[in-house]
Amino acid sequence: MAKWIPTDVEWFLADLIQQFTFVDGSHSIYVNTILVKATSVEQAYEKALRFGEVYNESFINTDQEEVNVSFKGLRDLYLIYDKLEDGAELIYEEYEDVTEEEIAAMVTPKEKLAAFEKHGPDQSETVTPHQAVALQ
Repeated sequence: MAKWIPTDVEWFLADLIQQFTFVDGSHSIYVNTILVKATSVEQAYEKALRFGEVYNESFINTDQEEVNVSFKGLRDLYLIYDKLEDGAELIYEEYEDVTEEEIAAMVTPKEKLAAFEKHGPDQSETVTPHQAVALQ
């Protein structure tokens, strides 16, 4: 069945995969979800790729070591069906035949929600956004 795409689509979410490679050869993978404004799926795809290319860079981290960052591609590209406003649905997942125990296991306690977890550099430090990601 073909996916329904509204004619007035304006916004998409794109999951960009980036790889941080450190001097010792180790690496970390980050998935950054960004908002993309476009009037078609194809336009959103092309714009998401261009946004991802910005991640191809090198920088010196706070340990004075070079870090190479490279964009690896898109993990996914989602249509946002609602107009952007308070309470708008951005993305959804569907599950079938889920038990009450499985539903309870999906619920994350407040203190473990990503927004409440400590992250980033100490607020007294001044670093670039990419350095902040490398510190995590």
